[in-house]
Amino acid sequence: MRKDEVESLRVKDLKHVLLPLKRGRMLKDYVDIGFDTEYSSEDNSAERELISLQFSLGRGRNQIYYINKREGIGSEELLNYALRFLNEQEVEPKRHIYLISHFAIAELSKVNDFYEEYVTDEGYRTRPRVSEFNKAIRWEKRFGDLTLHIADLYGHMKTSLEKIGAGLGYEKLKIEEEGKDRDYWITRMKELREKHRDIYEAYAVRDAEIAIEAWKALKQKYEPLNTVFLAMCSLHPCFIFCLVSIGSLVVLHGSFVICLLKLATAKLV
Repeated sequence: MRKDEVESLRVKDLKHVLLPLKRGRMLKDYVDIGFDTEYSSEDNSAERELISLQFSLGRGRNQIYYINKREGIGSEELLNYALRFLNEQEVEPKRHIYLISHFAIAELSKVNDFYEEYVTDEGYRTRPRVSEFNKAIRWEKRFGDLTLHIADLYGHMKTSLEKIGAGLGYEKLKIEEEGKDRDYWITRMKELREKHRDIYEAYAVRDAEIAIEAWKALKQKYEPLNTVFLAMCSLHPCFIFCLVSIGSLVVLHGSFVICLLKLATAKLV
């Protein structure tokens, strides 16, 4: 819908399902992975070293990979680590791989080609899709039959990961070693890794675990409405969600509108 059409809508208009211009598509062939990074804390971001990547499928199903590169990693290398993680967890890769992160701009800052032009298998030049809304980031890039996405939990939960973890009953770990607290160690992660690797790894993977567990909880909210929460659509403010009578979810590009069959089932997403 055009902006002028949206502005003219009245409450009674929301009692009717608006027909989409195109048939909606349900995204089924995807897998969600909690994702986090740790890097050194130099004042100049260009000098910060990417220490490690952390992936998680849920509590106890995680892995950490050491990178130790100041220049970060390329997007294809990131995809390969994600595929490696899925293989180690005996999970079949899907066409769409979603890395669920919290305040994902921090992770994206160490993907050194996050907006570089590339040539697709079809032979045309394009760039990764990047969008930002209210400090939440959405990014995606195709690699042949696979598409790698980074989705930002911050787009749904605008609070700290510490508070999100507390709400889940799965809090961030506290670092208290050598008589020094988190405020000291959080700016000295390389030192923590070198002196207390077990503490470093436990702390690092917990953030990825919290991200994926919060994402799962968010998706479960939609089960009572017989809807499917699509990771594809999340965090992108320019989608319309239409709940139709059979309870399926139709996804449209467009304005900031939620069209509902019944006002009683209204639920902002």
